[in-house]
Amino acid sequence: VPHQTGDVQVSCIATTSFRLAWDIARALADMHDSGVIHGDFNARHIIVDDSNYTRSEMNVRGVGALSLKIIDLGSASYIKTRNGHETSHSLPCRKIINDLFQLGTVLFELFCG
Repeated sequence: VPHQTGDVQVSCIATTSFRLAWDIARALADMHDSGVIHGDFNARHIIVDDSNYTRSEMNVRGVGALSLKIIDLGSASYIKTRNGHETSHSLPCRKIINDLFQLGTVLFELFCG
């Protein structure tokens, strides 16, 4: 439990980072669930909007009002479906694995700088 001002500030930053990491992972998962593979997922393709962020909200809830968008779908591809189910071709699987590897890179950058 943080007891000093510096500890509280670090705790708020960590909470915001974990929330942002969760939101990024969830957004990518939602894309994959919709049948879209990004193909070039990296930190440059994530826009974080903190225009609704307020200091008091951060102090009360520990997380500011941040929203994010994943952009640049120029390399994106759509997973072809048959009867509403994903195909078992290895190419879409490799592309999803690549997106997930890149997600790990983004999270590493988020937490380690």
